[in-house]
Amino acid sequence: MPNKSAAWLFGLLTFYFVFAMHIYWPNRGGSGFYLPWNMVGVILLAVITLVTLVMARPPLAGSHFFNYLALGAVILLLPLLWTKAPYFGEALPRFIGLSVGVAAYFSLLQYPLNRQWRHRLLVLLLAATVIEGCWALLQYFWLMPDNAIPYGIFQQVNMLASFMACGLALALYLQCGPASRHLQWLSGLMLLMAPFLLLISFSRIGLLAFVLLTPWQLAIMYRVSRPRCALAALLILAGVLAALLMIEIKGAPRAITTFSTLSYRLIGWQEAWVMLWGNRYWVGVTAVFNISFCIIFI
Repeated sequence: MPNKSAAWLFGLLTFYFVFAMHIYWPNRGGSGFYLPWNMVGVILLAVITLVTLVMARPPLAGSHFFNYLALGAVILLLPLLWTKAPYFGEALPRFIGLSVGVAAYFSLLQYPLNRQWRHRLLVLLLAATVIEGCWALLQYFWLMPDNAIPYGIFQQVNMLASFMACGLALALYLQCGPASRHLQWLSGLMLLMAPFLLLISFSRIGLLAFVLLTPWQLAIMYRVSRPRCALAALLILAGVLAALLMIEIKGAPRAITTFSTLSYRLIGWQEAWVMLWGNRYWVGVTAVFNISFCIIFI
């Protein structure tokens, strides 16, 4: 596809990441495609895929990663062959979402984006995380009662935490290269907001990404520019201290009852340990792996 097609893609993504994705849609119940925000996202991916396949000319581009991704999607789709009602109806929307995501990734491979266009898309993603962070802060300080967790537009705290962790990683990454004054302000705002919201939400998946990625990225930044690394570390520390201060003033936002599930996970660990040292060794190994995954990510 010609390089000018990237302008069409960038315009559509700009409309979505700056405006459409931040519009609040009331949740009338349900999950998956029953959530309006998910429906908007799937429509965006479908439009990108359809328009790209119409504009594309053979040979179509691919990658080794896409081959593995498509193979994994096919493996995940296999259970549909033997799934019966009523479980088939519950599983089908999730598999449709998986298929749309894989197709959208394949369509994005058809755009020969140069370094400048890739940088613009990363800045656009960073801007989306900053806007969502501001919306979550507005919820926390003004729109929600005390001890409530801000969730942004996602209506689920772990989704917001994952998005904030992505924004933090993007900010640190973009600060390692040439950055305009506007980009520096945008990155600095995210470096301040993301740690604050991650601690306020106390999402395990968000905090895990924060703990694993941030020190590594700061070490890379230290080799690129020590002043930028020092400033980034100070902003992150300021966000952490501000979160701890607000928790001290307003109290922990997450209800204590949400931690009650940890006791059930510990029971699962104990059962897995018994199986591990019993006659069912491989069953125990599998149980330990699955329970460890649940403790961290769920």
